[in-house]
This record gives sequence, C-alpha cells and structure tokens, in this order.
Amino acid sequence: MDPRDGADVSNIALKTVEPVGHDRDPDRISTVLSPLFLFRLAGLPLAALGAIESCNVRTLVERIDGHQATLQALAEPLSAQLHGIINVLAKDDALRTDMRELIELKRAVHNGRAPKRAAALDVARRYLDGAQAAQLDAWAAAAQGQKDSLAGCADALAQDLEASRVAIHGWANRPVFQRALQIANAQLEEKLDRYFARPEAQITHKHRLLDNALFGYFLRACTKTSPFSTFGIVSHGLWSDLPAAAPAHLAQGFGYRTRTRLNAALLARMASSIAKAKIARATVELRLNPTALVNEDRVHFLRLRSRPLSRLMAFGSLTSHGMFSIALTDPLRRMLELLRATPALPFRSLVEALAGNGQSPGEVTSWLMYLLDVGLVESTDTYDAGSYRDLLEHVRRGAAEIGADVLTRFVERADAITGQMDTDDVARRRELLGGIAAAVGDLETEADGLQLKLESSTIFYEDAALDGGRHGLPFAGNAELIGNLKTLQQLQPVFDVNAPLRAALAEYFKKRFGAGGVCTDVPRFSEEFARECAGPFQNVSAEAKTIEYFDASFDTRHSANIRASRVLHSLRNLTLRHLRSLGRAGGTDEMVIDPARLAALRSQMPTRLHGVYSGSLFMQPCAGDARQWVLNKVYGGSGQLMSRLLYLWQDDRDDLATRTLRAYIAANVPPDTVVAELPGNGDSNLNFHPVLVDHVIGGAPRTDGPHERVHIPLAELLIRHDPPTDTLELVSARDGRRVLPVYLGGLVSELLPDVQKMLLLFGVATSVSLPSWDRLFHAREVTAIDAYPRVRVGNVVVLRRMWAIAPALVPRRAPGESDAELYLRTRNWCREHGVPARSYITFTRTDSVEANQRKPMFFDLASIRSLLAFQKELEKHEGVLWLAEPLPDPVPDGARHHCEYIFDLTSITRS
Repeated sequence: MDPRDGADVSNIALKTVEPVGHDRDPDRISTVLSPLFLFRLAGLPLAALGAIESCNVRTLVERIDGHQATLQALAEPLSAQLHGIINVLAKDDALRTDMRELIELKRAVHNGRAPKRAAALDVARRYLDGAQAAQLDAWAAAAQGQKDSLAGCADALAQDLEASRVAIHGWANRPVFQRALQIANAQLEEKLDRYFARPEAQITHKHRLLDNALFGYFLRACTKTSPFSTFGIVSHGLWSDLPAAAPAHLAQGFGYRTRTRLNAALLARMASSIAKAKIARATVELRLNPTALVNEDRVHFLRLRSRPLSRLMAFGSLTSHGMFSIALTDPLRRMLELLRATPALPFRSLVEALAGNGQSPGEVTSWLMYLLDVGLVESTDTYDAGSYRDLLEHVRRGAAEIGADVLTRFVERADAITGQMDTDDVARRRELLGGIAAAVGDLETEADGLQLKLESSTIFYEDAALDGGRHGLPFAGNAELIGNLKTLQQLQPVFDVNAPLRAALAEYFKKRFGAGGVCTDVPRFSEEFARECAGPFQNVSAEAKTIEYFDASFDTRHSANIRASRVLHSLRNLTLRHLRSLGRAGGTDEMVIDPARLAALRSQMPTRLHGVYSGSLFMQPCAGDARQWVLNKVYGGSGQLMSRLLYLWQDDRDDLATRTLRAYIAANVPPDTVVAELPGNGDSNLNFHPVLVDHVIGGAPRTDGPHERVHIPLAELLIRHDPPTDTLELVSARDGRRVLPVYLGGLVSELLPDVQKMLLLFGVATSVSLPSWDRLFHAREVTAIDAYPRVRVGNVVVLRRMWAIAPALVPRRAPGESDAELYLRTRNWCREHGVPARSYITFTRTDSVEANQRKPMFFDLASIRSLLAFQKELEKHEGVLWLAEPLPDPVPDGARHHCEYIFDLTSITRS
C-alpha cells in the first residue's frame, strides 16, 4: 500500500457471528447500476466565492505573519539578554529606574508587541553590545511594523466588506441567481437594487439584515448541490463507453431552462375550500371512500395526508392516499349502512337521516365535516390526484361550479404566468410575480366563504434543468468507482434501520396465522402490527438507543428471521465500534479501508431479509478530476430520489430519462412479480412524477400518457407465509403474483401511515442511516477540540474529517472586540488547532433537539464577510460545534461548479 494514502486499517477485526442457514453466500448477490444518473450543478460557479475573499486585509496579515516570525525568532535570545541585565541592575539602587524600563521591555518581547515607552529601547541599547543592539533594533522594527499593520486592519476590513458587497451584487445580478431568488424570496430580490444603490454610509441595520439574508442564499448558490435546493441546476446523463467532460467544468455560459408550475399545496387548499363551499350550499353529494374496509370494531381507509390528525386540513374533494383507521361507533355504523344502500347522498339528507338519538343536526354536521377532513367520506366529484395537471383542472372546474369567478380568474392568470416564467428577463419575471401578489390580495378579500389564506411566496414551484447534450460518464474510466459503489450498495442492509421490523413482521405474522398462513385483511393486520410490535419497537429503540428490541411474547429466540436480524445488528455494531476506535485513536488525517477487505463483512451478512433492495447514492467528485469521490447520503432507490425531477424533460421528444428509468426498474423484477407504487400525497410537489411502474396500490385506474396503470385494490392484497423458505410474500389475489411495493415520492417514507410503512417492508427500499462522526460521538462530552479522521473505501470517502469544538473554545466575539481583533484572533485560532478556515459547520443547541437536526452551513472564516455571518449564527446556538472538511473544497476556480451525482443501484439475491 502506498504510504501516502494514509494509515492502513484494512484488517477490520470482525468477530465470528452465529451462522444463519446457508443464506450468506456473497456471490448470490448481484448489483445493477442504473444507466441513468442525475447530477446537479450549483447555480453559481466556484469563482463567485472570490467575492467574499478579504484581499486587502490579506496583504496586511501576510505582513503581520512576517513580523510575528521575526518577533518569535528574536524573543528567546533577547529575553535571555534582558534577564541577565535586569539581574545585574537589581543590585544597584541607583539603577532601579533603568531596571523597571527593562522589565517592561522584557514583557513586551515575551508578548510579541511593541513596548509602551520607546525610552525602554534607548535604555536597553546602553547595556547591549553591537550585535545585541542590532538584534534589538530588528525586533523593534518588527514590533512597530506589526503595530502599524494591525492599526491598518480596521480600514482594510472595511474596504473588504464594501468590496464583497459590490462583488456579491454583481453575482446576484446574474439571471440564473435572480430567477432562483425570485421564487425563494421575491421580496428580498425586489429590494436588492435599492439596497445596493445606497452608499456605505447610508446603510442601516435594516439593510444589514437584507445583506445577511442575501449572503446565505449566495453561499447556497455556490456550494449547496442537494436536489432539494432552489439554487441549482439539474441534468441527467447515461453511463457509456465514450469519454465525456465532467459537468463540473462546464463553460460559464451554459444554457438552462426552468419549469414553473403552481404550488400543489396551494391548489390543494383551494380544492378543500371549494369542497366545503359545495357542501355548505348543498350542491354536492357524499359517498363512502371506495377504499374503506370494515372489520368487527374498526374501519380502515386510505386518506390523503400522513400527518397527525390534529394538523389535518379538510381535503374532502381529493382522493385519499394515506391509510387511516377509526373506531366503529353506532353513528358510524348507521352512516355506513346508509351509504352502502345508496352510494351517494346529498349532504343535507345525510344530516337529517343521522340526526336524533341525542345528536343535533349541528353536531352531525360537525361530525361529518370531521369525516371529510380525514377522508372517510368524500364528495362525488372526487378525483385521482395523480398528476399536477389533474389537480389544476379539478380546481378550475370546481371554482366554475361554485361561481367563484375571482378564484377562476386567479387560477387562469397564475397558470398562464407559469408559461411565461422561463425567461432571463428578470424585470419581466418581477412584473409577473408582482401581478400575482396583487391577485392574491384580491382573492383573499373577494372570495367570500372560501377562507383562503395565501402568501405570494407559496404561489409557484420551479426547478431549472441544463439544456444541451446529455452528459455521459465512461465505464472504463470509472471502473474503480463502480466497483466501490456496488460494494457499498451491497452492505446497505447492515445499516437498514428497518431490518428488525422486517424480521419481526414475519414472526408476528406466524404468531397470528401460523406457518403457511394467509392474511386477507391487510389494513387490520397493519394496524395491529403497528400497535403491538412496530410502535413499541420504535419507542423502546428511541429510549434505549438500540434497534435490537423485540417483544418477548414472540418467543422468537430460535427464529431464523430474528437470528438474521441479530446478525445484521451485530455486524452493524462491530462496524460502528471499529469506527469509534478509529475516532478515539486520532493521530492521523486519513484512514483507508481496502474494498476487498469488506468481503469479510459481506460474507457474514444474511440475505433472507433483503431479497431485492435498492438505494440512491449521492456522490461528489472530490477535486473535479473524479479520481476520488465523496459519499454524501444514501436514500431510497428504484428512482425514488429521481422521480420528482423527471418532469423537467417530459416535453422532450424522446423523454430518455423517464424511458431509461422505467426500463431499469422493470429489468430488476424477479419472475412472477410486479412492482406496484404506493401513491404519495396529492398536496405535495414532490409526489408528482411520470409513470415509472405500471401497477398502483389503492389508486384509481387512469392513463398517463402512453402508460395505462393497473389498479390493485387494497382488498385484493394477501399476505402469505411460505414454509420452505420461512418468508412472507405480499400477493395479488387476482393473479397470484408477488407484489413489490415502492414509494416513489420525495417525502420521508418513515412518516407515512402504518399500512404504507408495513407494505414497504415487502418492497425494495432500505432506510439507511450511515454513520458520521457527529452521530457516532453525539453523547460524548466535548471539553476540548476533538479531531476525527477521514475514512475512505478505495477511492470513495465515506466519512469526512470532522472537528468537535467545545462551547468554551468556540471563537465568539468578546465584548468590545473590533472586527480586526476578531478576525486576527479567529485566524490564529484556526492555525493553532489545525481547523480549516473553510468548512461545513453544524450548530447545536442544548435546549432544542429539533435545532440540532439542521443541515450544515458553509463558512469561510478567512473571509471577514463570512466570519461576521458566522458570528451572527453563533448568537442562536450555545452548544458544541461540528466542523466538517469541505470535500470537494470549494476553492474559487474559474468556471467550475460544485456538482453532485445521484447513482441508483439495485441488489438482487438469487435463490
């Protein structure tokens, strides 16, 4: 091994764990890389970061460094000489005055600063020989030079701040940035020109707040590349045999286009208000949610929203997509009987039929509105919110039906504007947005009875896509990367937090139905599993910080599924313990793990719980040359993290992105198996995407373009146990084929309702929680500055270097400290502790767990502009700081852009 690669920790010490049958053969696992990948460029090139560099003060600081080097070199010999002279003078009372002068001079030499009194230098020269006096003169010149340079720092920093303000304005005037800012914060974008037109002397505190807000967006546009960021540009590519230039080196003037549409959440609120208006005017009939299933004491149905009931809004006109369950009371039984006898009843007739027996019409009305809110009953104009265009047309049609002309005009005007927003004419875009802001005010005041509360910033939703030829990555030039990606993908089950639930599900099922049993009431079973197993598991896991809890009543000590889960958990713990030992050891900047050595881990990994699993790996080339990559995150696969962006290319003639992803998903389906989508909420922009699979669970049949979707009613799903393999299968009762559920929306699948979460345990997704130093040592008391090494597997960095900073050691501004003093002290602090000036910083608070889940923020502490923003953020947090090295390091470099890739991989275990 090349010693330049860092410390070799290839020989991971893994204890032998209990074997689990014969399902641990690593050669049975094959991993397929999707030919389609997405990449996202930061909106501004890295050269824009030059706008925050402190060029004027840098020259002075370089001089100060030279002076300090001279002072340090001369401090020891001069101190020794002065010490000897002082000892001699102390014996003669007549020379006490000279002695006091030399004592002050000796302190100044020790502290590396000019003496308070120049006379001390003259006194010292009388007692030094020629060579010693020359040393003193050199020291005095350096001390005075340092003093003069420090005095000039304040002016230099002020000049740097103004230069940064002007430079950022120049970058902020670029259409690519202005267009994004108009969507993210239209009010800020509109005020910027007036702010920048003011001279420095006329800038008030209010303007400084604008400047701080703009600076945050500016840094995101340069350094943040997540697909969920406003300030970036997405494109797609294919792996090929032909070399291609890395997109991070695209020319500065690359072309792009935007796709703008109305915010789905806004349209959903309008649909809800329309439904309520129809009910109030008795112009609508109610029917039972067609997905409702009734058992002895509960009624189950798919509802729209997966959030807690207390936060639900009325979405009575929308088809529900989230499983819900309520107790079957006597009034509810009567309502179900009425709606089953007559499929649709006018709202007023239903109220009259249910009133009585101690319930007034008003109470029944409130109760029915509650059922509308949760989605058990719905209006007869319910539709399938399967696409953005469906949702828009439903709102437009409903507004016309209730005579809400102002709402109709608003929707038509706003929809027309979306077709005009793809322009670099920022003034025109500002004019369009201003017109919408005025229309919002008119809508809220004139739409009687609709009770709409809107904000202009929530009107539109927009993404940007790269124009021009599709990008390609060569297989040959990235063979090492592809191999390492497959290795990391195959190890995902070790870090799948749902693996214990997969095992517990099988054992809970056998306890309920016996070996070889069949469950025909999937909703009821999902609720019972959540109540008796999944819920307690999650609660205990959260309290005990472990994922190996199982209900003792299962009597599963000898179960192959539970043993497989425990093996995965043991492998996970062994890996985490090994990483913690690396973190505690310190002493090196980088640790290297040979990918071949990970076969020792994979060979012990049971495969019975993960027959087919898929993941999306978010990667960045470390230095733009793609020789080393860094792994940022792992999310759900099978196109889940790509789906919501595919609409950007739907208008293309061939729509290669969608076709490629559909083919990739279809190619990785085992025999006699269908992949079926669990639809997401219709009120989220992240859940609208092209049809990627042809089967859907719980949704209404519909045609989307050339693809006709096959509807699988929830009532037709069966769960059965296969005794020979001791595994569970989700099966369609209609044709007996196995069903692999997938959720392809962009929301967090862990927040879905119980039935979705349970069904996804039969699917291909893993919920991977990758280790990081801040999570590995979150409970460790930090009293100093703890450094943790970079860890890489081959050419993939899996853990960045990080530093944990104790609260007492964070470089906060001291009372009365000037900008220059703060700047120099922070600079010295970084050098003293070996902390990089440029880093991604995670702020923590001792009083708020939620605040500690914020994403890291990029700062350059060598920039006065960035340092002041950092100090502003410090005012909100008093906990430990976690600093992560910036890989790739966003150094200003011509036309290069920060770039992140999404690679989708699927692993299949052959039987």
